[in-house]
Amino acid sequence: EKGAERKFADRRKRIEMRNLWVKGLPKALQVEDLIRIFSVVGVVTQAAVMRTQRGAPRGTAMVEMETSSQADAAVAKYHFKRLTLRGGETEVAWDLHDIAA
Repeated sequence: EKGAERKFADRRKRIEMRNLWVKGLPKALQVEDLIRIFSVVGVVTQAAVMRTQRGAPRGTAMVEMETSSQADAAVAKYHFKRLTLRGGETEVAWDLHDIAA
């Protein structure tokens, strides 16, 4: 049974290592923008822009990559980097953190 528990914990860690928390986003950023940006480094399996209870964007998002190595590549490419989005009008500081427990 310990082997099964360890295998489950290892699987859980691998799954969570694919999830990225992104902050410092412009309020106008859409899910489609996230997918386009993160697809440069791999396959985005899920993306969501966090919103308030009233539906206003919070400037944060969750992005799940297909593999942990793709998530690592995203962190390497975007962590604390400044990007110009939406026609060069907005500069964004990205702060990506793996959210594994």
